[in-house]
Amino acid sequence: MHKHEIITLKNGLRLVVVPMKGVESVTVMIGAGVGSRYETEKIRGISHFLEHMAFKGTIKRPKPIDISSEVDQVGGNFNAFTGKEFTGFWIKAGSKHLELGFDILSDMLKNSLFDKGEIEKEKKVIIEEIRMYEDLPMAKVGWNFEKLIFGKTPLGEVITGTEKTVASILRKDFLDYINKFYYPSNLVLCAAGKVNSVDVERFAKKYFDIKEHKKIKTYVSQEILQTEPKLDIFFKKTEQAHLVLGAPAYSYSHPKRYTSLVLAAVLGGGMSSRLFSELRGKHGLGYYVRCDSENYSDTGYIEADAGVDVNRIDLAIKLILNEFEKTVQKRVSDKELKKTKEMIKGRFLLGLESSSAVSESYCRKLSLEGKIKTPKEILKIIDGVGSDDVQGVAKETFTKNKMNLAVIGPYKDKSRFKKLLEA
Repeated sequence: MHKHEIITLKNGLRLVVVPMKGVESVTVMIGAGVGSRYETEKIRGISHFLEHMAFKGTIKRPKPIDISSEVDQVGGNFNAFTGKEFTGFWIKAGSKHLELGFDILSDMLKNSLFDKGEIEKEKKVIIEEIRMYEDLPMAKVGWNFEKLIFGKTPLGEVITGTEKTVASILRKDFLDYINKFYYPSNLVLCAAGKVNSVDVERFAKKYFDIKEHKKIKTYVSQEILQTEPKLDIFFKKTEQAHLVLGAPAYSYSHPKRYTSLVLAAVLGGGMSSRLFSELRGKHGLGYYVRCDSENYSDTGYIEADAGVDVNRIDLAIKLILNEFEKTVQKRVSDKELKKTKEMIKGRFLLGLESSSAVSESYCRKLSLEGKIKTPKEILKIIDGVGSDDVQGVAKETFTKNKMNLAVIGPYKDKSRFKKLLEA
């Protein structure tokens, strides 16, 4: 188990240092507590666009290849990701190149050029990315589900933005956005791997000398007041139907968050889970079948998703609803609960073996939750989840009026799906 240390610099920047025994690499990540739900309609997609532009040249490294070449020559990896509430940029390399990670990440954050020519070029790239996901029903159905469950709010919008909004973003928009959200107390820097706190603090002071300013971090708070089941049926001529079926659940900070994680794992957390065994093993309905618990700062959901035979989608939906209802009506057996919790804990511990995974996990937790639960604390919470707890969450979550179903496939008749949800 890894111990961590949190250091807060005078300018408000929080540092997380996670030494890991037995590894020679180090991952440095800078995470910002901002994502697509903070955007206005006019600049929809800018969080994701900014992630792209960070690699397009800085004052010190004016060409995109200057950044990639410098990382390549030490055998390192680098990338970034954008979520609805968090954006991360990271570099992983041998531990002796720790300072290089600080140098490059700070250069990208403080000195990106946002060259107008590169912006116009990258617009085309992102528009193609949007079109790619639009053509991937397995991905798009998840977008449609969140839009369905969260409605016309920023949390219900797609992270990439639309072709129209991306095309309208200007250089000034990037500069204003960084100034508004990328201030020290809204940033977390995590270094995980073969590393020590003395070096991390020294390099952070040297490279991340960013001035703090008044917090203006805001987003539209999400309140789900659902009184009847909701449907989104997207017609597309496909060889396989894709569906997401789920209901509102809990936020990051909710005390039942980890219980919802256990419930989701019972239903679809592995190849021996209930939904996998029923839909794929017993009925041969599709290849991928799973269930997940998603959490945000003020809300969340549990959802099952699957790709199934277009001619047997009705059966698939019935089976999923039936498995939901079973968890409401009957307690999970001690044997199944123990197996599920051991699976969750095992996968969690495996994730702690990678410096990049550890860096992201700790960075994200401190940014979004304001604190970091140690691996030992998380394992204890999971161990403490009982059958009554799981059934209680199922009863709260899987009610008929809270169901949301998103489908992509060759269907035009919504009534057939409405009947299934109301049965």
